[in-house]
Amino acid sequence: MRPPTKDQERQICDVLEAMGLAEFYDSLISGGTFAVKNVLACSDEDALRILGDLQGRQIITIETTPGGDASEERFRWRSTAPRRRL
Repeated sequence: MRPPTKDQERQICDVLEAMGLAEFYDSLISGGTFAVKNVLACSDEDALRILGDLQGRQIITIETTPGGDASEERFRWRSTAPRRRL
């Protein structure tokens, strides 16, 4: 599969950020994989590879919200890419 275009990367980032908080890290990754698959119509393996690539290039990061203890932590995607101008 070809790498996503810049516009596709932006679409992926927008969808990931719109997902909001996830209770579990695995849920965040699963939701992220589903989001990439929907934007690019690709396989699970390609979607995971693309998520890893976006994280490796620091286009997206996983943010953890603090909680009183580990069971109260929540996870969400954050984009570090500049926003599109309308």
